[in-house]
Amino acid sequence: MKKISLLTSLLVLFSYLGKAQVKDTIPQMSIEEEEVDDVVVCCFPSGERKPMFVQCKEVSTSKRDACFYYFFSQYFQQRTQTKCYKELDGQATILFSVEKDGSVRLIKCLTSSSYIRKEVQHSMDRFPKLIPAQQRGKPVRYFYCCKITFN
Repeated sequence: MKKISLLTSLLVLFSYLGKAQVKDTIPQMSIEEEEVDDVVVCCFPSGERKPMFVQCKEVSTSKRDACFYYFFSQYFQQRTQTKCYKELDGQATILFSVEKDGSVRLIKCLTSSSYIRKEVQHSMDRFPKLIPAQQRGKPVRYFYCCKITFN
C-alpha cells in the first residue's frame, strides 16, 4: 500500500512540475513596410573601395568588379595552362583574403583533389600584390569566396 501511495504521489508531483514549465512566447509585432525607390544593395558600403588589380585602377567604378574577376581568372588560366595533367580536372571553392598591405592569403580551399588543392595553394602563394580595400580612407582586410573550375 505504501508503494502505491508513494507512486501516486510521485506521479502527481511530476505532472504538476511538468505543467509548471511554461513556454516562452514571442509577442507579435506589427511591421510597417515602407516603399523606397532606387535601393542599392551591396555588401560593401558605397563610397568605399574594394581591392583591385593595378590594371583596374583606371577602370570606372561600376566595372571594377568585372575587371577584378577578369584578371583573377586570367591569372589562374596562365598558371595552369602549362600543366596538362589529368589530375588537374575538377573544381575548387576558395576563400581568400586581401590583406591591408595588398598581399593575398588563402584561407580555405574545398576540393576533392589533393592535387588541385596544392596547385591552388601554390598559385595563391605567388599571387601578385593588389591595391587593398579601403574603408574611411584606411586600408582594410577584405574576403572573397569564389569557385574555380579546372579542365
